[in-house]
Amino acid sequence: MVKWIFLGGALLGLADPYLLYVISEKWGFWPAVWTWLVPILVASPLTFRARRELATPPRNPAELPSRLAEIFLIPAANMALWYPGPITSVLGLLLLLGPARRAVARRLTGQLGRRLGGSMQFGRSNASVFSGGMPGEMRPSSGAAPGGLKRADGRVVEEPESPNELPENSSGDKSSDSNSRE
Repeated sequence: MVKWIFLGGALLGLADPYLLYVISEKWGFWPAVWTWLVPILVASPLTFRARRELATPPRNPAELPSRLAEIFLIPAANMALWYPGPITSVLGLLLLLGPARRAVARRLTGQLGRRLGGSMQFGRSNASVFSGGMPGEMRPSSGAAPGGLKRADGRVVEEPESPNELPENSSGDKSSDSNSRE
């Protein structure tokens, strides 16, 4: 896959300036300059809009890898816009539009997840690491008993029997109320 990316980049690097040359030969110098400059001017508000959309954290922690990929696609889109040529300008503008950017990000994270063996899926216990850890959320603890977890409020709980079962706390009851104070 990497060789295809480099091959495509090399072909694009040759085709785009050639197309600008053809535009300048057929219609003159200024249409070629405007072919390069207008997308950059149009992209500025799109860049700010895309960054504002991505500034809020995702509601579902499973969306985090895709969201990170989207964040990295914005500078890639801007670099594509600055490279002179109509093909890179169109690609850059498409990457700044939300639906196209999300589709590319999902595809990239899906391929990366398959190559990593599905380890890019974030579950309930990983969500506390990214959200700052709310009371009642589970975190792996270095000071906990082997196989145990330490809650954000400091109590040690048992490891769950199955992935869908909530762990028991150290007193043995299965209280799911994380806001209760002792």
